[in-house]
Amino acid sequence: MKAYLYIRFSSKQQEQGDSVRRQEEAGQKWCKAHDVELSDMTFEDLGVSAFKEGGKRPALADLIEAIELGKIARDSYVLVENDDRLSRRGWYATQQMIRHMVLDLGVKLVVLSSNTVYDSSNIEDIAQNILLMFNADRAHKESLRKSEMIRAARQTRRDDETLTGKLPFWLKRVNDQITLDPSKADVVRKIVELKKSGKSNQATARFLNDQNIKSATGGKWNASAIRMVCSNHSIYGAKAYFITDGARKMTLDKVVEDKLPAIVTKADFDAVQTTQKHRGRRSTKTPFSLLLKCGKCGGGMVQRTSMYREKKMIYRRCIASLEGRCDQNRLIREPDFILSTALKDMQYIDSVEQHVSKASGIQTQIDTLKQTQDKLIELGQVDALTNLYTRLAELESKLVQAKVEDEANEQKPIDFNYKNVFDLEDAGEQNAMLKRVLESIEIHYLGLVDKKTSSKWRIKVNQRNKHHQSFVINQYHGFGNWEIVQVTDTEKFKKELDALTDDIDDCLDFDE
Repeated sequence: MKAYLYIRFSSKQQEQGDSVRRQEEAGQKWCKAHDVELSDMTFEDLGVSAFKEGGKRPALADLIEAIELGKIARDSYVLVENDDRLSRRGWYATQQMIRHMVLDLGVKLVVLSSNTVYDSSNIEDIAQNILLMFNADRAHKESLRKSEMIRAARQTRRDDETLTGKLPFWLKRVNDQITLDPSKADVVRKIVELKKSGKSNQATARFLNDQNIKSATGGKWNASAIRMVCSNHSIYGAKAYFITDGARKMTLDKVVEDKLPAIVTKADFDAVQTTQKHRGRRSTKTPFSLLLKCGKCGGGMVQRTSMYREKKMIYRRCIASLEGRCDQNRLIREPDFILSTALKDMQYIDSVEQHVSKASGIQTQIDTLKQTQDKLIELGQVDALTNLYTRLAELESKLVQAKVEDEANEQKPIDFNYKNVFDLEDAGEQNAMLKRVLESIEIHYLGLVDKKTSSKWRIKVNQRNKHHQSFVINQYHGFGNWEIVQVTDTEKFKKELDALTDDIDDCLDFDE
């Protein structure tokens, strides 16, 4: 039997201390005492505070996914230092997560500090549930308290106009002084110059990439990075202060000028903001918006238009190639029309999994909470009772909904007809329907053919039912001059393979 250690800490200060070492030693000690092998695979949720990302635990999510995928066997042990390390979103979230791990996934949860093992034999125990609830509630309130303290400290820094936080890449600290990095400041100066001359973000990124000028991360420039530089108040020496909510959304609070070394003037900054607002193409919704991807790099395929015989014609091109980050820089003509024509002959079979009722599980939770309620009344825990009654009301409502779903989910596989999509007139509705059944559509450039008089492309349609269809097209000179020369379909192949297997089985039955 193997055990897997879930390590958790929330700051670099802890990382520099003995947090990891302490948790590893505790895990090794428990495994040795219980003759269990400690796996080398750990799930370290390093340096992520409990209230970041809405309180979600990325590493623990990976661990749970590994169990669900069978990478970690049922009956394995998951070791945590304290139960408050699992979640600080409150007692109910913690309880639900532990129940899922123990009852649904079949693992055993070990809390090292108390030497407690939670498994299917004791997870319904009232005393254990109350202990879990108290510890999780305490951790939740402590995390709230720390969050409020951090928020207050940040407000103080804003009020005092203190210079804190990570500096932009063109600034550096030297002997407690903030100074410009000359070479990087030149890059920012060049970006502003190009933008003021009317260059788009993409054209600016392409210029820098063509000149082999590295971005702040040492890689290629893109339009988003150019936009971020141009919108940063620090380029003219100002410091912007933001308010950050629990969802990490930043709202501008105030801008204080003359706080940092300036590269350009405020007038330059304002001029660039004006070009940012007035330049750029207005995004137009098409049936294939956000679905078309470059087959070489995975970037989006942006739309471009031109006039051909007094008619507006549409091209698509990899957005990364416009910025010099991808070498698939050929334009495919009228791909939307080609796709709408080709997809009309496709059919999507949505394999609906058998409905699993949630009602019995919810009823079990209600029964457990009602038993816990009696214990809390005896203990006089008014606050905990208030939360419990709220959860009971929510669960009663969910139970009613689950029973309604049970009645409604006697369903058959759904046939989705692509032709019906293109019978709609509104492009937004077409796009919404296609996103229900398509993961992505990859555009691959295969090269020039027929003495370079035509281009060959492969278009791969990835469906959400895990099947895909690919077709190869030749595009000749002019619009409307194309043909499909090859088609492959994994769904059709599967049906043919199943039919062949049935024939073989019939032959074997006949021989017997």
